[in-house]
Amino acid sequence: MEGRERGVTLLLLVALALALPGTDLPHVLVGGGVGAVVGWLAASDLRTHRVPNRVVLPALAVLSGVLLGWAGAAGDLPRLAGAALGAGGVALALLAVSAATRGGVGLGDVKVGALVGLWTGWLDPRAPVAALVAASVAGGLAVLAGRAAGRLSLSTRVPLVPALATGAIAATWWTRWGF
Repeated sequence: MEGRERGVTLLLLVALALALPGTDLPHVLVGGGVGAVVGWLAASDLRTHRVPNRVVLPALAVLSGVLLGWAGAAGDLPRLAGAALGAGGVALALLAVSAATRGGVGLGDVKVGALVGLWTGWLDPRAPVAALVAASVAGGLAVLAGRAAGRLSLSTRVPLVPALATGAIAATWWTRWGF
């Protein structure tokens, strides 16, 4: 499979994984949209080791606006607070890791983390923690597998956004079925 085909496949898989647990049409549409963006960013990170601001920043703005409108229409401000805390918490956690690793985690990863935290925090205030834990496990397993296969050295840069996509999927499904 060529790079672009892998990107489209990843985009569709993440979009479906975030949309399918939806219980109503808005959840399915918003989850699918977030999944499509995160899937595209994961493919971009795998291919180029870059997370383009021209995609992630508008996605953050649009998702914030949609959730604000959703909360306003439903009168559900605590849910909006959970989303904001999720975005800030995940972004701060990744920013701390970035500082500790002197750039091992890039600022693009931090922004995608904010997007994942915003979505998962909307679903459940505990879900951003689940997303970070799942992303850490997924990323760690990917690095161990790469090291075992001899494909990664200790200095190899490993894309984080695919692990964040995995974390978003795990947290989304966890909020639906309580895994």
